[in-house]
Amino acid sequence: MIGLLLLSLIARADPGDLDPGASPSLDPGPPMDLEATRDAAIRSRLEVEAATARAEAARGDAAVALSGALPAVTAFGTLSTGAGRTASGFDRPVATQLGVGLSGSWTLVAPADWAGARAARATFRGREALIDWARVEARQAATRAFADVLATREAEAAWTRSLADAAEAADAVEQLVDAGLRPPAEGARARAEASSVEAALRAVEGERAEACATLLALVRELPRPACDVQPPTWTGIEPAPAPPRHPALVAAEEALAAARTDRTAAALGRAPTLEATGTVAAWGADGAALAPGWSVGLGADVPIVAGGALAGDQRRARAGADLAFVELEQQARDLVVARVAAEARLTAARAELAAREDALVAAQAGFDLVDARFTAGLEALQPWLDARRDRDAAAIGVARARQALLHALADTEATRGVW
Repeated sequence: MIGLLLLSLIARADPGDLDPGASPSLDPGPPMDLEATRDAAIRSRLEVEAATARAEAARGDAAVALSGALPAVTAFGTLSTGAGRTASGFDRPVATQLGVGLSGSWTLVAPADWAGARAARATFRGREALIDWARVEARQAATRAFADVLATREAEAAWTRSLADAAEAADAVEQLVDAGLRPPAEGARARAEASSVEAALRAVEGERAEACATLLALVRELPRPACDVQPPTWTGIEPAPAPPRHPALVAAEEALAAARTDRTAAALGRAPTLEATGTVAAWGADGAALAPGWSVGLGADVPIVAGGALAGDQRRARAGADLAFVELEQQARDLVVARVAAEARLTAARAELAAREDALVAAQAGFDLVDARFTAGLEALQPWLDARRDRDAAAIGVARARQALLHALADTEATRGVW
């Protein structure tokens, strides 16, 4: 999916922006807040465009199906010439005939066609509901991608701070080693710890670049390794109000309505049809004045034998209606299960974030105390390393808890049909 979006972006980009020798822009671009990002993703979602196109096609099918029950008028004109022999064997001279007129028809009774038109309209309504379902998925994907960027950015900030602390500690320990106050192995350990923290920082920078590229692709912007996302207010974060009916459920209901109407149409395949026709025309030959004329009529058709086609069509339609009913039941059950699970995860994520934030406060206080003692020469390197690692783990834990909270929010809103 992201690959398709990137191809779309490349196709729309200015050729100068695609110089293979150019370095990626480090400009994070304008700030991105959560709600604006969701709206942009909905507008840019390829699935939304595809669902809209399918709905328009279904609208056209419904119009075509309905047209069979409406009057139709056709204008015609003929010009012919020819010669031959009469029945008595005499030559018939060349004659030219001209005719112009209007012909019309109106299907007065066509039960199967009427049912088919109703089925087509139900299909169109279902396709419209699928547009909203594509929007729901776009909002969900944007929220999750936004959370990923935010989490990697916060993790990057934590590792950047940790690297500064580790480098400063390594320098201090090496000075003590040079002064003979610490063993050389302790200096090597401090420098190795700083290298380990730097490796972790570089890894999370790669994760951030990937997360930014994913998010920007969702809103159809050219990827860049940095993007400026603004964190939401974490306290009291709640899902948006849900629509009366979930779009996926509406689509399944309309699919069932269409299948049942199609079953009715198949059952009416043996019903008679009645059509009224009429013609108004004027005819003339060899330059003579055109003489007007008209005709009207009624035609009736009653299928008798169709080689098993009618019975097969009824069997197909009945199976289609049964399948649509099962799919509706399955969709309803899946939505209930998904909603209960997502809301449970959201509740758990709130509690997890509160616990992680408390743990970070405690870990930071513990590190500050050990760091002060370490700076004063009253604490060994290992307790300082342990305290710093605890603080880093707590900071990363808060970032991941916030990520999990936004993921749970995205999933909860999706199960409610919010877009």
